[in-house]
Amino acid sequence: MRAFTRLHLYDEHRPFYPWLATIAVRLAQNWLTRHRREWRGAPLDPEREPALATDPIDKLITDERDRRL
Repeated sequence: MRAFTRLHLYDEHRPFYPWLATIAVRLAQNWLTRHRREWRGAPLDPEREPALATDPIDKLITDERDRRL
């Protein structure tokens, strides 16, 4: 939609794909910048996250390991 609304700014003497790709990349970068705070602290891969420890000793070991990380 952004490219379509700004099509009048496109220079026809230049390649179309790089112009379009630049718009897409910058929109993605702006979105990531705006939403960065929401993503902090979220696990990257939930499958690889350790299970919650129920035993106090397991919890202590998990806490120590997380502190080292």
